[in-house]
Amino acid sequence: MEFHISRSLRERLDLNDLLFSYTGNVVFGNVAASRKLAQKLNNVRGTEGDPAEVANAGALFAMGLIDELNHALIARYREEIDPAVLTDAVRWFEAQSSPADVARMLLAFTEQFPNMAVYRGELSAAEWLKGTSDGLPNREAALEELMLLWIANRNPAFGRYRELFNDADLQTQTIYQKVTATLPDYFVTRPPLSPEAGAYWTRCVRRSMRRPIR
Repeated sequence: MEFHISRSLRERLDLNDLLFSYTGNVVFGNVAASRKLAQKLNNVRGTEGDPAEVANAGALFAMGLIDELNHALIARYREEIDPAVLTDAVRWFEAQSSPADVARMLLAFTEQFPNMAVYRGELSAAEWLKGTSDGLPNREAALEELMLLWIANRNPAFGRYRELFNDADLQTQTIYQKVTATLPDYFVTRPPLSPEAGAYWTRCVRRSMRRPIR
């Protein structure tokens, strides 16, 4: 899994680095890439006269870390509680709309928020979606990434960096809005996290949403 940034912003800033990735039980962070991204954002924003608009490398690093910790939580949930949660999610959303609509949404997401292999042209988005990564079908991995994209866009703490992961085009071009609106309906049908883990995660989310990441 990777911390995804929109293709349009990558192309605008000429970014070809991987900021964060989660493999197995390890989160890898690229401090140098976070600094490079902050510098390029500041160059584009023209922040000399407005300190409130200055992009902070530490904040970008923290956002990437939060994203990958979310992936780690989902991976643990799949391993220990509900191995079929993503497989069944794809089928559930296909039943709510249609397989073709879900396929178009996942393709649009992968094109607009490509992983590094797709962004660098090693694979097309369609080719990547047909494959697997670490035993997980990439269609399911894309749905997981899409869910975390939705969470990031609705987290007020991430607001000043929303240009990295703005989901406006997905909302207008696909069934993304319908899918994300019904995520709670799907997950209520799945086994819950343990009370301890659920309470801990709720506290973390509430803390992150109290104040913006600077």
